[in-house]
Amino acid sequence: MLFRSNQSAGKSSLIEAVAGIRVPRAQGTATRCPLEVRQRQLPESSTSVWSCQVSLRLEYDDRGVLAPRKNQTIEVVVFGPRLYDPALVEDMLARAQLAVLNPGIAAGDIAELSGESLLRAKRGELVKIAGKGRSFSRNVICLDISGSQCCEIGIAHV
Repeated sequence: MLFRSNQSAGKSSLIEAVAGIRVPRAQGTATRCPLEVRQRQLPESSTSVWSCQVSLRLEYDDRGVLAPRKNQTIEVVVFGPRLYDPALVEDMLARAQLAVLNPGIAAGDIAELSGESLLRAKRGELVKIAGKGRSFSRNVICLDISGSQCCEIGIAHV
């Protein structure tokens, strides 16, 4: 499924409803970079626990130019720990957006931001400190969600 329309048309709300997660919303723009959600249904069992892994697909450099690739491979970076609570996804997505929008700061440092630092970053203070913050990015945040209650679906939010 591909969700594409004008700003504030409800794309993020559709993703929230289908995937059962919340996405960050700030200053009238929920998504500042493309988001892919891939859900995989696990068989019903005592060991099939809901989980989500966030990763960054980095195809563009800090100027927004398609980066040269060795052997035509695209860099995919696991971002933060695997999450086992859907309530934690919104803040990890906010961190992932900050990482994609601030290529001058190590992604691992942003993944580990504390609650107060994340609030400061959401207000734009981190971007001011970094000096190179972007408003939007073409690099993609990927969510790989699995669980027994998930449906097999792939969603792209651009």
